[in-house]
Amino acid sequence: VVSRLLPASHVLLADTRTSRETRSAELLRNPNRRDGDDLRANVRVAIVEQNDSWARLVRPVRGWLASNEVEPLRDDLDGGANKMAALERVAMMMRSIRNYDLKALQEMSEEGNWNLNFVSMARRRIEDALLAKSGNYQLQAVRQATRSKTEEDLRFCLEAIDRRDMCFVMESLG
Repeated sequence: VVSRLLPASHVLLADTRTSRETRSAELLRNPNRRDGDDLRANVRVAIVEQNDSWARLVRPVRGWLASNEVEPLRDDLDGGANKMAALERVAMMMRSIRNYDLKALQEMSEEGNWNLNFVSMARRRIEDALLAKSGNYQLQAVRQATRSKTEEDLRFCLEAIDRRDMCFVMESLG
């Protein structure tokens, strides 16, 4: 999941196709024979590693590309403003995580195409914690109780779970 949060680091030079797992000299020369997703020229991508003439892509799709099909993004023309903006974004994301700001996290997920549903993840964490604490509850009843709660109520429950205050969580869910 963490690798999907990485910012775009490279741009595609031409239309190409990814390779899911297989990497060979034949596939380096002929992208049309690869078994992955098609990508258009000038798309910004996130690369996490490069080796043996291949680059591992994690965003917008996962797979492998020939290293010569991408080029690093240039951020040296802005005097470091891109790096500062990236640091500010990471700081905002970390604050949102620490404070369980589900609305801000969901907005960042949609902007970054992370495909993460933070409200659903919060509900699942509350359900799992409650069911682990006591086997007296039925899963459907707990799910129904969490669905009726607002994002703020979910935040309060998550904070209570962190401080191991399950009585608060049970009382909050009714």
